[in-house]
Amino acid sequence: MKMKFIYLLLIVMPFSCRSQSQDRESKMDVGAIRFDPKTDNSNFFLCDSTKIYEYYNFETKYLGEKVALKDTLFYMFKLNGTYKNVNGIITIRFVVNCKGETDRFRVKQVDTNYKEIIFSEKLVAHLLAITKQLDKWQPGKRDGKAIDSYVHVNYLFENGILKHITP
Repeated sequence: MKMKFIYLLLIVMPFSCRSQSQDRESKMDVGAIRFDPKTDNSNFFLCDSTKIYEYYNFETKYLGEKVALKDTLFYMFKLNGTYKNVNGIITIRFVVNCKGETDRFRVKQVDTNYKEIIFSEKLVAHLLAITKQLDKWQPGKRDGKAIDSYVHVNYLFENGILKHITP
């Protein structure tokens, strides 16, 4: 019985001896967008760098709501022949800070079966550029105070045609 306790202690002990930085990393939310000095603006301001909320919990929105966002993006998107036979979803996820500014853009690309694929660089760059141009974000609020939040925009393509945009 005593040996079983020692074995159990030896198994559990390494997991309980974690550093503070490991604890901080493990407490980050699933889907957190960490700062990347290669792609992100080092001057991008966050009200609270320890907590960035999901947009749907605190009503982060675009001025004019979803209709204005979709209309703006469809207008800015100019489809040309180089995107033929494109099928799938391109999701652009980013942070809207407490001032309504954006940064930390990340792109995910999947086919219609949600398997990761790679679309043309030109198409992805174009969608990223128009998404970055959106400048009428209204930050969400928690207890009356503006907060930082994650937002995403999905672009659905069917047979080379941009069919839907879902914020």
